[in-house]
Amino acid sequence: MPLFMSDNGAFTAIERIERALARIEAASAQSGQPRGNDLALAEMTARHRALSDETRRALADLDALLVSVANG
Repeated sequence: MPLFMSDNGAFTAIERIERALARIEAASAQSGQPRGNDLALAEMTARHRALSDETRRALADLDALLVSVANG
């Protein structure tokens, strides 16, 4: 029998992920960071954007799944 996360647990997990993304985005947007290696910074920024986009898509998929489960 598969185990399902309760709606409350799923929403709590989503909220935690969204808060973590917000903290990451805020930290990456801070000015005054040392620019020792612009290429490494550019690569890290691109990876961050890709991860952020992928996470947003996954959260949208989870939202759609939760709605479909709730609607039976």
